[in-house]
Amino acid sequence: VFVNYRARRSEISSVMTPETPIGDVWDVKTAAVPLAGVGRMKENPVDPKINEHYLWHGCKPEGAEGITDANFDLTRAGTAFGSLFGPGIYLAESCMKADEYTQPDHRGYFPLLLCRVVLGNVLYCDHPSPVSISSDLVAACGERGGYHSILGDREKVNGTFREFIVFDNHQVYPEYIVWYRRVF
Repeated sequence: VFVNYRARRSEISSVMTPETPIGDVWDVKTAAVPLAGVGRMKENPVDPKINEHYLWHGCKPEGAEGITDANFDLTRAGTAFGSLFGPGIYLAESCMKADEYTQPDHRGYFPLLLCRVVLGNVLYCDHPSPVSISSDLVAACGERGGYHSILGDREKVNGTFREFIVFDNHQVYPEYIVWYRRVF
């Protein structure tokens, strides 16, 4: 899985130009945590020049294990919770957002995937009803569209969370499964 991710990362890096927008509205809002020396970070640190970040993905327990073993299956995209921005891999800056899509295992533990993601050239979307333009959004992230991912700014539109969507499973590497219990 990481070999394919690294190849796609290299492809995106080759088409990113200094004029490609990074930062500002595209800034990923995650806490800076020192990961140097942890897992693949030691040999392969994330590259902000290609909008590479760690983001969260919530899923069922069996999904977490299947995804980490064989990668994301885009044929299943949107089957569990819909696909507001089109059939892609949905990731979040906030673990609270990703938690909305989890279910517990038999012990009461929930899985979250901490994924390394190459966002590349990001298409910003604050449309109030993105499902009505989802085919255009998906096309913009296709071969001729010039974009590699979408930033769905639901925080701006309705005060919830921002989501990042990619349509190529090789842009996402599920690096860690974080198992947790909810305590209220």
